[in-house]
Amino acid sequence: MNFKLVALLSIFQFSIISHAQSKMTHLPQCSGDLAVPKLTCINPNSGDDVRLYIMEFQDCSNGNITNLERSELGFLFPDSISESEEPKLTVQYSGIRTYLDERVDDLSFELPSSATLETENAIIQMTITNEKTASYEGANIVDDYYFKGSFKRLNKLGNTISTGLLACFINR
Repeated sequence: MNFKLVALLSIFQFSIISHAQSKMTHLPQCSGDLAVPKLTCINPNSGDDVRLYIMEFQDCSNGNITNLERSELGFLFPDSISESEEPKLTVQYSGIRTYLDERVDDLSFELPSSATLETENAIIQMTITNEKTASYEGANIVDDYYFKGSFKRLNKLGNTISTGLLACFINR
């Protein structure tokens, strides 16, 4: 009896999730001919100067993104200033487009879920969430917010050197 109930609840839950995701995929993703939202992640506290910049170049037709290109840059200052080697950046995306509520159009942006930056001397592991936080005390969360993130700085042996927070802003 318990097995049948669990199976029935699992099927019901799966159908609800599938229905919700299918509705989300039919939402317009953009409304202009060309949109260029940009994500900027910085360490809001003192300490390691970790930065991540991602720019999306969206071609839009009938509310759908027909072509999407990204420019991805990561920096750890002063390590990234070395002229002998450009830092290696790997970005993983969540697959979920985030809508910018304060806009009247349908501009969306795919937040990265994580990124790894490798310089000559360090490895930076970044995690970005879709949790919004007010940019400053008393800020309007609809207009003035950032997405929370964190980073871990490792040496080349994989030992943690430092950790910190990331504040990720979308410029629209």
